[in-house]
Amino acid sequence: MFWLGVIADNIDGDPGAAGPTYRQALGQAPEQGDALLESYAARHTGAHFLEQDREQGLAQLRRPYHLRASLGARPLTAAAALTLAAKCPRSRSRPAPRGSRSDRP
Repeated sequence: MFWLGVIADNIDGDPGAAGPTYRQALGQAPEQGDALLESYAARHTGAHFLEQDREQGLAQLRRPYHLRASLGARPLTAAAALTLAAKCPRSRSRPAPRGSRSDRP
């Protein structure tokens, strides 16, 4: 289900259709014991939640970071950390993370 959401979201440009498939994959992944898929679905679900409920979206974006770290998936953990950092509120003393979209001109 997750990959159908990716297609709907990124190829068809239909995030409304993607959301339910991400949520379904997020529910099924733990039942299947697939923590990596759970991390993917949580990341995409979190991105969608940010538009409606920022706190819930941030909480959901923290989930893939922890899942990926527990799996030892270092490159994926770094990607999750960068995504989360780019979405967290900034203070004047904390610049945008290097390499994030908000850091680019």
